[in-house]
Amino acid sequence: VEMDRVVTVAPAGHRLEGVDGVWRCEHVIRTFYWPDRWYSLLEVYTPDGRLEEITVNVSSPVTSEDSEIRFTDYELDVSQEPPEEPRILDEDEFREAARRYGYSEPFQKACYRVAEEAVELAKGWQAVGMPKIDAREG
Repeated sequence: VEMDRVVTVAPAGHRLEGVDGVWRCEHVIRTFYWPDRWYSLLEVYTPDGRLEEITVNVSSPVTSEDSEIRFTDYELDVSQEPPEEPRILDEDEFREAARRYGYSEPFQKACYRVAEEAVELAKGWQAVGMPKIDAREG
């Protein structure tokens, strides 16, 4: 943990929970969360160490308490699969979330501004390579 961000690493086979159920992820994921930014960034690696994707999730700023990281995912994402350019994804899911949760028009516009910022972040992001995971952990 650093003062300006929280970084997590999840090994291949880690358990994920979502509204659609529970599953195991086949990728190694390093995630960067910032307490003052409306997004988080994920470096997604294949088990053999290849960077498969940079994903930026538009979300509330992260809070961390009692070893828990909390945020609200607004369903609007940016994806970059090297060597492609980053692009905004999941606009249909974002529209559905906006309808379901009553996102105001100004809030929706703010989310799109964050997504445009996230495109630039992904474009300039320098991944440092597959995280080393201690087999004794977890």
